[in-house]
Amino acid sequence: VEAGLRGGRDGAMLVVVNHRPEAQEATVTLHRPDLTWFVDMATSEEIPVASAGDSVLLRLTVPGRWARVLVGYGRRPAGVSLEVEDRHLARGGELHYRVRVKGGFRKTALGGILIKATVTGPDGRDVVRLGGARAPLGGVVQLGGTIPVNAVRGRYEVAVTLPQIGKTQRKTFVVE
Repeated sequence: VEAGLRGGRDGAMLVVVNHRPEAQEATVTLHRPDLTWFVDMATSEEIPVASAGDSVLLRLTVPGRWARVLVGYGRRPAGVSLEVEDRHLARGGELHYRVRVKGGFRKTALGGILIKATVTGPDGRDVVRLGGARAPLGGVVQLGGTIPVNAVRGRYEVAVTLPQIGKTQRKTFVVE
């Protein structure tokens, strides 16, 4: 089993590779005590971290001839906030919404935490070009786009989720 770490001061990606055909138990020691929260990128599951002085320890099972890709951050996000600029839009108009990953009391979580945004129309269909997945390094991202000129009139919902912690924020707007 081998491991490699790449990243900056607010977050890092850890890849742990098992070259053997059978699953392996591995303990990875990182000399990055600032990384206190880890998530498996494939499953969005939190990975327990143990502190050991100026290091952190991660105990993992890596399937045979496979790899685990984890992301580590300085803190676990507390939630997500969502602001929709204009709640009444015309067909062909511009939707703008701002998403912020909360890092605690009046703080923004840094490091590129994954955000998934979905815009759903009154017919129950997702408007894919108005949402998507992002990982803003500064914890804030502006999303949106042009409302299709043939859009169904009615109430739309913007849902923004942090899949790693299961927190979702929702807002609505109307296309007239």
